[in-house]
Amino acid sequence: MKVIKCRFDPMPVFALGMAVFAVCCLTGCATVEPFKRESLAPLPNSSTAEILTAWSKQQPVNFSATSGIVFHWRNRKMSTLCVAAVNRETGQISVVGMNLMGVKIFEATGNEYQAKMLFAAMKLNLEDPDAFATGMIRDIARIYFDNVPRHYVEQRTADLIHLCAANPGKATMQYKFGGSPVRLLEKQAVEDGSVSWRVRYFKYKSSDKLELPYAIVYDNLKHDYRLVIRLKKFAGSNAGEF
Repeated sequence: MKVIKCRFDPMPVFALGMAVFAVCCLTGCATVEPFKRESLAPLPNSSTAEILTAWSKQQPVNFSATSGIVFHWRNRKMSTLCVAAVNRETGQISVVGMNLMGVKIFEATGNEYQAKMLFAAMKLNLEDPDAFATGMIRDIARIYFDNVPRHYVEQRTADLIHLCAANPGKATMQYKFGGSPVRLLEKQAVEDGSVSWRVRYFKYKSSDKLELPYAIVYDNLKHDYRLVIRLKKFAGSNAGEF
């Protein structure tokens, strides 16, 4: 697949990292793959457009999600609990972070371009709380937004759909769909021929005919950190294309 060079967004703040360093237990560890990919079934005979339409109808436009998050950085790992309210239609995200005892350590709201820190525990000692909030919400947006490309170059194998979506002035996005039913398995952003960040979705959880991934690995390869996310519960509404 041809890689298109393009400009990328500004450097994100290490989402969740500083907060977790400040208030949660920190231990040395070696980063290992936390989830295993199940064997993929052959793709159905449906067109890619039909598959994407069917899959998108199962995705909530508005949802709240409670997740356990493990932050990996420089051979260390830290754990926290986050509750996020996400609106895919407006791009707005609100998030509350807690330590493992359930004590709130931060609260932020906004979008991937500009966010505001509503509360930050004194232990965080943030120099620029709003910049921290924006970087954190940008990571959440990368995981949950733009998961169904509208314009793309397509390549199919027996069990995978590869899509490449060029965005003028932004990173080129690459997607992998597969499984039974067909779901988004991976997406990544390419800048100047290199992957800047990548999200892998290993398993999905259903609720009221809607679904969200509940085993997620987000790698920021540009700044060398990883988020391992385990969805505990979610509530969603307004299924449809987004």
